[in-house]
Amino acid sequence: MTKTFDELYDIASDYHTNKNYRMAQDYYKQALEIDPEHYDSLRWLADNYLEQEKYETAIKWFEQAKKVNDQDNNLFNDLGLCYYENCDYKKSIKNYKLGLKIKHNDETIHSNFGKALYERYMEDQQDAKKDAKWWLDNFPNSNDAKVIGSAILGKNISKQNTKYVKQIFNDFAEDFDEKLAELNYKAPEYIAEIWKKYNKKSVDVILDAGCGTGLLSPHITNCCKQLYGVDLSNEMLEMAKSCELYSHLFCEDLIQYLEQNKNKFNGIIASDVLCYFGDLSEVFKLSYDSLQSDSYIAFSVEKNNTDNQDFLLNPSGRYVHQQKYIKYILEKTGFKNIKITNKTLRTEHDNPVKGLITIAKK
Repeated sequence: MTKTFDELYDIASDYHTNKNYRMAQDYYKQALEIDPEHYDSLRWLADNYLEQEKYETAIKWFEQAKKVNDQDNNLFNDLGLCYYENCDYKKSIKNYKLGLKIKHNDETIHSNFGKALYERYMEDQQDAKKDAKWWLDNFPNSNDAKVIGSAILGKNISKQNTKYVKQIFNDFAEDFDEKLAELNYKAPEYIAEIWKKYNKKSVDVILDAGCGTGLLSPHITNCCKQLYGVDLSNEMLEMAKSCELYSHLFCEDLIQYLEQNKNKFNGIIASDVLCYFGDLSEVFKLSYDSLQSDSYIAFSVEKNNTDNQDFLLNPSGRYVHQQKYIKYILEKTGFKNIKITNKTLRTEHDNPVKGLITIAKK
């Protein structure tokens, strides 16, 4: 018996839900033979290919769906994502713009817009600056626009937006470790090396500030009786919990957490965290107050080699810092025995990211 359109569509949807993609595709296409302009069939057939990372085919069907309904912000987000994964950042941004015109406060699109804009900046700075200006002019209250848009336009804001940072790490938590491995990320090992060089004995309590997924914990856990971790991102902390190397984990803003824990720690470590702070005066002062006497802080920052400013917000949304600025602020805070080494922290766009590995004593 010949199946009706509704029957074909329902069967396709069931197969899709159960991730039987081949059968779902077959039934979506059968349904489209009856009604070639059925939006949901086109939309979910495209999504079917997107889930399989078959981006070119997904683009074909999303573009067909767009001809039927050009008022679905979620479609423009997914189409923008396909173009992004296909490295066509210009078209990716174009579709994100269309999605934002429909739903101004779509945080997912704003976040994805920022990622695509950074990649576009690496291709064509002037074109990216035009899009950054459009973004900031039209969405001045977007946390992503405030950070990435400002960075692309060369506006050197002194303090990162906490909501922006939290959203970034929640988004990246699931495949964070895998992506950093691809970038040959070495900061945790370098911090552990400099810590062990100047701390020969195990201490009571070390705080892993901005612990993320716990990448630093295996390298430092034998250096202390208790390892505490604090991070903004719940998603990251769930990953850190699975390491089973932390005695305590806290989901809090680092500044607020340090304010509440004076004279508590025998050491503070921070890997790839201070690159989300511009002015380091406050975080160094609070770290100093949180440490017991004769304790160390060890951390990484990305190095500013090209600008005379103490710190500079890069188009990536991360800060780079001058070596002389790091030393000056640590000394001003009261730290002594400051040791700074130059290292390559990771790669980005196949280029080395230069950094400073620093240790200092209270």
